[in-house]
Amino acid sequence: PLQSSQVSFQGSCLLQAIYMSIITLSTVGFGAFTPVTESGMIFGAFMMLFGSAALVNVVGAFTELMMQSHAYELREEHTQEALQKLKENTWGGDEGKDQVSDIEFLRFALISQNLLKDREVENIMKAFQSLRPVNGKIPLAVLEAAVKHDKDHQESAESLAGK
Repeated sequence: PLQSSQVSFQGSCLLQAIYMSIITLSTVGFGAFTPVTESGMIFGAFMMLFGSAALVNVVGAFTELMMQSHAYELREEHTQEALQKLKENTWGGDEGKDQVSDIEFLRFALISQNLLKDREVENIMKAFQSLRPVNGKIPLAVLEAAVKHDKDHQESAESLAGK
């Protein structure tokens, strides 16, 4: 068995070599209190590995908590910005209105949840307006034709790029 006063690596058994590797890798180090029996080395090695795994778990959980906290703060910031734009009526709603339409609410939700940027929502609204809605609606056939046109345009652009 390994004695605390005898640290000679020549002629050491495999168990002693594994134990020394574990205390080095776990950064425990060879201290003043060391096991002298094989069962003590096995128990010590297990505790070092378990302790290292537990520390990694704690650090991982803390990191995840910090990331969730940061995401919550960002979402709160986006919500406040979207609410302010809604209050300032910068989205083209009815002037002086203290109510929110379904479209305004949808826009607010998409932006506050950081699913879309305000510019992206604006582009979607412009695309809808380009389809010339009547009373806020377009025929489904118009939408189908627009989708087909975009698909055909994309395919022709891809074929030109492939030549």
